[in-house]
Amino acid sequence: MTEPNNPYEAPESLLESSVESVGGSVESAIRGEYSFKIGEVLGEAWELSNGFKGTFWGATLLLIAVNIGAGVLTNLVEGNTIARGVIQIGSTLLLYPLNAGVVMLCVYRAAGRQVQAAQVTAYFPQIIRIVLLNIVASVLILVGLLLFVLPGIYLAIGYMFAIPLLLDKNLKIWDALEVSRKTVTHYWFRYLGLGLVLGFIVMFGAVLLGIGLIWAVPLAGLAIGVLYVRVLGADGDMG
Repeated sequence: MTEPNNPYEAPESLLESSVESVGGSVESAIRGEYSFKIGEVLGEAWELSNGFKGTFWGATLLLIAVNIGAGVLTNLVEGNTIARGVIQIGSTLLLYPLNAGVVMLCVYRAAGRQVQAAQVTAYFPQIIRIVLLNIVASVLILVGLLLFVLPGIYLAIGYMFAIPLLLDKNLKIWDALEVSRKTVTHYWFRYLGLGLVLGFIVMFGAVLLGIGLIWAVPLAGLAIGVLYVRVLGADGDMG
């Protein structure tokens, strides 16, 4: 008798890719068959940041440009509520896939793939899936915060791998959210600790006249990328 298909298994079209999978797996991650040390993750992320900061900030500049452009256009149509709303919605829709692109640059850098700043736009064809995932996650987190606060915080940390799972493993929206949550739950407080450490590093970088952010922000992104690859594995690339 054949075993039932794993509902979280990547589609065959993805498995047949010529790109070699690197790191962990969804199955072992969901079962909690992994571990990590915050210091080791930060150390690997720091090493990976060498030669990557230009790529990271080149991609991030596009996000900054969209924000600035939206601000300028909003000021030009001051008093026109409809136009301002359209601009805000449009800029938000642009930022979702760009943010996802930055996340995936960090993931694939951690996986040893070749990445370029221009590849930050690679996920515009999946804009609908990315936007829907962000909406669903935001609503669930907001409901959790409004009800008892702690459930919202739990989900905010728990969904940290949802975007890479959606794009790298091509999971469905709900599956990506659930795999991320189930994976993180096993070491939730350790993930929270990592988040607090990264937040402190970024804040410290900002205090240093903002110059420290040149190192701190890519380090934070790469730390998440390193964890994703170690725990869940990377199956694709930016191509």
